[in-house]
Amino acid sequence: MNWIARLFDLFSFRFAPASAAVERRADADQAIRLLQDYIASKGGVAETIKRFEKAGFAGKVRSWRADGANLPINSVEALQLIGWKDLRDMSARSGLSIDRLRDILADQLPGAIRRACAA
Repeated sequence: MNWIARLFDLFSFRFAPASAAVERRADADQAIRLLQDYIASKGGVAETIKRFEKAGFAGKVRSWRADGANLPINSVEALQLIGWKDLRDMSARSGLSIDRLRDILADQLPGAIRRACAA
């Protein structure tokens, strides 16, 4: 292996984790923007919260609106909350896979609702 290939290997090894973290952050930022659009399209925060509560997530939604720890949701629950059609549309708009987007939304939705309620 020549020195250029070695240098490239070393560079790739050292910076791959950082670039993956940047990519994950960019995906999360994009998902948050999609989530904001979704909330606006469903009548705003209050209407979205009502829909989530009616879907059986009242306890979790209450934790997202209150001080203290947010109760988490998993990716299946994120799909239940957002709905297949809206999730598919968000995936098509973003270029993120449905599975990736669903995972990000499961992680980001509680905090997004909390921030929206505080605004």
